[in-house]
Amino acid sequence: MTSSAVDAPARSGPRLVLWGVAGVVLGMAVLALFLAWRSWQERNELDSILTAAGQEPFDAIEPRLRQAYQRHVEVVPVVRFLALGYFKARRFEETELFLNRWSDLSPRDPEPIRERINLWKAQQKTAQAVPDAERLLQLQPDDLITRQFLAQAALF
Repeated sequence: MTSSAVDAPARSGPRLVLWGVAGVVLGMAVLALFLAWRSWQERNELDSILTAAGQEPFDAIEPRLRQAYQRHVEVVPVVRFLALGYFKARRFEETELFLNRWSDLSPRDPEPIRERINLWKAQQKTAQAVPDAERLLQLQPDDLITRQFLAQAALF
C-alpha cells in the first residue's frame, strides 16, 4: 500500500507537465488567432477608408485618413490622398508635409515630385521648384513640360 501511495505523485508529475504544455500551446493558438483577426480587421478598415477617399469629398474623409495615417505611416495611398486633398483645399503647409512624406516613401515615383512642383508654382515659389524639376528629369528625361519649365526658370 505504501508503494502505490509513492507511485501516485510520480505519475501525476508528467500529467501536469503535459497539461501545462497543452495550455501553453492553446494559449499561443488563441493569441495567433486574435492577432490574425486584428490584422484582418485593420486591413479591412484601411481598405474601407481608401475606397471612401476616392468617392467622398476630402473634408468629409480627412479625419478618417488622418487616423489611418497615424496607424499606418508607411501606406502610400493614405499619404497620397492626404497630400492631394490638402493641395486641392489649398492647405499648403499640410500639402508640403505629405508630399515630402510621399516622396520619401516612393523615391522613384515621379508623381509626388510633379505634385510638389505644382505646389511651388501655386505659391509662386519658382526657385523651390527647380531642384524638384531637376529630380523629375532624372526620373523622366523625356518630360518636355519639365524641360520647358526649367528653361523658363533659368531666364528669371
